[in-house]
Amino acid sequence: MVLKMVINTNKDTIIKEKEGAALNKIIKILLAAVGVIILGITIFVLIFWLEMRPDKSEMEKVTKQAEEYLEKNYKDGNYEIYDVLYDNMGNYSKFEYAAKVRKIDSNVEFLIYYNAETDTMEDSLTSELY
Repeated sequence: MVLKMVINTNKDTIIKEKEGAALNKIIKILLAAVGVIILGITIFVLIFWLEMRPDKSEMEKVTKQAEEYLEKNYKDGNYEIYDVLYDNMGNYSKFEYAAKVRKIDSNVEFLIYYNAETDTMEDSLTSELY
């Protein structure tokens, strides 16, 4: 009878060890899956953040082009370039970067941008006024 109890105890111990090993394996698999998901989300957020940042050289380029455009087309000189618009979400079909311009005496604001379709500099002053 004592021998039977020792054998039963050993069987219980072996069964408990197998159950514990299976549980550890499940926990490891779940932790690995959660880690992969967190890593994927982190990579996605990082790529999104990098793509949403404007290119400083493009901003400088459009500012310079806008200054030249103002000198050529609006000779009264009452305009100021106060910012650059970066269309990072594709809201505007004609441009990706545009200079924001304000007429000083009337506070009318408009955009000056390079239109790749027509290969020219354009402004939105007419559409802003009417």
